[in-house]
Amino acid sequence: MESPHVDDSPAGGPDSAEFLAAIAHELRTPLSALRVALDLVRDPRTDAVHPEDDRRLWETIDRSLQRLEQHITEMLEIGYLRNNTLRLRKERIDAAGPIAAALDASRQYAVQRRVTIDLTLEDNLPELRADPGRLAQVLATLLTNAIKFSPLDSSVALEVSSSPSAGGEIATTAGNGGSNASPGGPQRLAHVVFSVRDRGPGIAEQHRKEVFQPFRHTPRRKAEAAVGGLSLAIAHALIALHGGRLWVESDGSEGAAFCFSIPVEEDDEGSGG
Repeated sequence: MESPHVDDSPAGGPDSAEFLAAIAHELRTPLSALRVALDLVRDPRTDAVHPEDDRRLWETIDRSLQRLEQHITEMLEIGYLRNNTLRLRKERIDAAGPIAAALDASRQYAVQRRVTIDLTLEDNLPELRADPGRLAQVLATLLTNAIKFSPLDSSVALEVSSSPSAGGEIATTAGNGGSNASPGGPQRLAHVVFSVRDRGPGIAEQHRKEVFQPFRHTPRRKAEAAVGGLSLAIAHALIALHGGRLWVESDGSEGAAFCFSIPVEEDDEGSGG
């Protein structure tokens, strides 16, 4: 299998110095927070602080360690993807499983941001041959990204439906049967399409491919730090490994939809379970 194209030269070539500088910056932020927190822990005057302040101090340490772990995991995964050594564990799955896992992974952040997630799931979706853990990882990345850029007290929309093509228009919507659905179950369709739509700033057409490049920040991302410098690049590559595609739709002014399609393989179409 051909290795998915993650970036032109993230670990070598003319952009290697910039890439390494970006990695150092990503690691420095949680390390700096850890250093400050640990200095406070060692300060004898800290023993006299209020218990609530003490709790927040340990929460800062915990968050910083989680961020470090996430960054290191993402850097390893980028390396595996570029070397074509990451292997999917495909099995025949119902999309509902990875969706539930992604919603669970995103729930705490959504509560913090006071953002609701509206799920629209088409009836009688065909089963997929996919890696359920990686599919949940991609969905969680897109949901977290959407929550990050949506205003407080707003909502993001997750839609999953079937489509005869690999990208663009979603063929049907949940509950209406749709022209592509058959009364006896799922029709033989080419793809299942997942769409995560946010209510944040739009993404201009010239910047839409950049959002999938490691550490490439579009104007949308300069005002607020991105969830991760590598997470969207990894998501893009993981979908490519599934034989699908990941893209972004936006009118450039308000909101963006991150969409990906997974092909329904021959032995899965009409399998019925």
